[in-house]
Amino acid sequence: LRKVCFALASKNVSTWTHGHSASKRFAKSMKTENVTSHEPIAVAVSGGVDSMSLLLLTHDWLQQRRKPFSLVALSVDHNLRAESAGEQDKIAGWLSSLQGVQHVQLKMEWNEFEHTDHPSELNNNVDNDKTRSSQEPAVLLSKLQQSARDRRYALLVAECKRQGISRLLVGHTFDDQLETFLFRLCRASGVAGLAGMQATTVYDHVYITRPLL
Repeated sequence: LRKVCFALASKNVSTWTHGHSASKRFAKSMKTENVTSHEPIAVAVSGGVDSMSLLLLTHDWLQQRRKPFSLVALSVDHNLRAESAGEQDKIAGWLSSLQGVQHVQLKMEWNEFEHTDHPSELNNNVDNDKTRSSQEPAVLLSKLQQSARDRRYALLVAECKRQGISRLLVGHTFDDQLETFLFRLCRASGVAGLAGMQATTVYDHVYITRPLL
């Protein structure tokens, strides 16, 4: 898994770790956000460099402080592309080398959504459905992506609650923070909207923490 992260990072170096001691910064961030090694922790992993590095940092942080520890890696199959199942298998293969980590794969079921289109239906329905005839495919795709993000968090939090986990770590970095700020700026958000992402938020009694911000 470490080799995979190094390979990914060589193509996309995170500004969070560049030129700094990642482990020291991570430990400081965990302390600032009141995350302790005594609580069960879940990490959302997507297979990208940020989330996989977050899992490694969390694993090493726990190993240095507590044995045994409780660490769960949660990955989500968005069920939007034919390749997504294979990508989940690849993540499972990477995580199999990391001792002490329970990997749970979650799958998004689009038939649970009312008034939500699966991507395969977008091109077919835009011209035929009068209620959406004025909407461009790009607009529908944007709504779909937002719906997928919302559903992903709902799945992650539901699994955390099922396992009695109240702390979920996600791999947002400064780059994501900047992207969020610029997106909200373009949408003419108010002062509160331009504040960006908070390091810790609460979703249905589960603390979602972003240690890499």
